[in-house]
Amino acid sequence: CCRICWFEYLKSRITEAKVSAITCSSYKCSVSLTEDFIMQFIKDDDKLSTKYSDFKKKAEILDNPNRKFCPHPDCNSYLEKIPEQ
Repeated sequence: CCRICWFEYLKSRITEAKVSAITCSSYKCSVSLTEDFIMQFIKDDDKLSTKYSDFKKKAEILDNPNRKFCPHPDCNSYLEKIPEQ
């Protein structure tokens, strides 16, 4: 795929908040893209790269059962349960 195609594909995935496991855009290819690979195509678009980082952080928090978002509506922080020893 060309650079423009990659950008548009990644832009659509990020806009839909589907950033947990972005796979290759080629037909029947299931290879997961690395963050470095993704960033090389979106790094010049500040709004898109910020959106990607925010969605990625939220996905990582939601995927971790020991983390919960702060209950305050205007807060983007999270709480983490300390494992018992």
